[in-house]
Amino acid sequence: MSASIPASTPFPAFHLQRLRGERVLYLLVVLVAVLLWALLAVSVVGLLYALLLGIFFFLAHTVFIAHVRGSGVRLGAGQFPELHERVARMARRLGLKDIPEAYLMQADGSLNALATQFLGRSCIVLYSELIEACGDNEAALDFIIAHELAHLRAGHLRARWLLLPGLFVPLLGSAYSRACEYTADRAALQAAGQGEHALHTGWSSWRRAGGWLPGWISRG
Repeated sequence: MSASIPASTPFPAFHLQRLRGERVLYLLVVLVAVLLWALLAVSVVGLLYALLLGIFFFLAHTVFIAHVRGSGVRLGAGQFPELHERVARMARRLGLKDIPEAYLMQADGSLNALATQFLGRSCIVLYSELIEACGDNEAALDFIIAHELAHLRAGHLRARWLLLPGLFVPLLGSAYSRACEYTADRAALQAAGQGEHALHTGWSSWRRAGGWLPGWISRG
């Protein structure tokens, strides 16, 4: 379970500044998703396909979470305490009520980090290669952690299962996903501080890892 931040901990005033247009794109994604779900619901075949896809994605997500928990190291007071404290500090700065589970994993050289939710529980995954690439640059490391936490703070992963049909629509899904990334970048800069230094070192090194991930995961 995610750890609760002590009530005595003062929360900084944090105002999430979304990218202009993100909410409009979100509403369009919701509208398209509702229409597509409605089209599937009018036929037995459509409902069967929807059920099979739902089962597939749920099982795939379950396998992914099992892989993270089985292969990764969960950060805590006894394992990588300094990195765990950094995650907790960024969570406080972003105004999160709970500290999400955080895992450190190896990824065969991939520079990557991600956030996900499963059955109402949030977690972030940091790949060791990316952490090592930051070296002594604490601003870059704070930016990367804060970016993933910002996706959770902004609710980008909330109800993603229901939005999947809209997210798979060409151009619309990618435009909304990119808007979410820029919103997370803004929040990360505010939380990590050190402005351009964090932006240049964190953002530029982190964006080397491209590729596609399922809708239940957010990654830069």
